Amino acid sequence: MSAADKVRWFRAQADMYRWREEFELLEEEFRRFIRACRQLSEIWALLASHMKSKSEEGYSAYAAKQ
Repeated sequence: MSAADKVRWFRAQADMYRWREEFELLEEEFRRFIRACRQLSEIWALLASHMKSKSEEGYSAYAAKQ
């Protein structure tokens, strides 16, 4: 194996590690996003259920829609 081949191989290996790390970071970012959306959904549902007075009907409808 020539020196040029070794350089290419090590660069390809480094690229592979960078792509793997990027993939893992994106995967975790998606998990966090999904968790945040679920939490927001629960918060909006809670807000919609607590706004029952006549003056808060619009707020309740908005919260339910969200």
